[in-house]
Amino acid sequence: MKAGSELKLFVENTLRDIGSSLPEGYELKNQEEAEVYFELTGTTTKTIDGKIDFHFAATGGEHSNEDSALVSFGVGKKLTSAEEAEKIIALLKSMAVGAANMQKPEEKKTAKESLK
Repeated sequence: MKAGSELKLFVENTLRDIGSSLPEGYELKNQEEAEVYFELTGTTTKTIDGKIDFHFAATGGEHSNEDSALVSFGVGKKLTSAEEAEKIIALLKSMAVGAANMQKPEEKKTAKESLK
């Protein structure tokens, strides 16, 4: 099996395993939004009969005859539609405030003018 195929299988199996392990009402989140953040070492081991075994191990462990990769992901509660809408509105408001605080092009000074 080619290395690219092994990587593809590893990624597919890792995502499937993580997703199916989440309790109802939870989803994957980025590190900032996660209630819990995980860093695991995902490993692939080739068996004698040529099959590839996927599993997770504690980080920092030694693995002989295995290919390993660090897998990081966060988990948090799924937002309701109303919570998601509130989050989007807050983001839009902060973007509007930021845009309003930007100087208009004609008000900008060149670096030379600022030093005078």
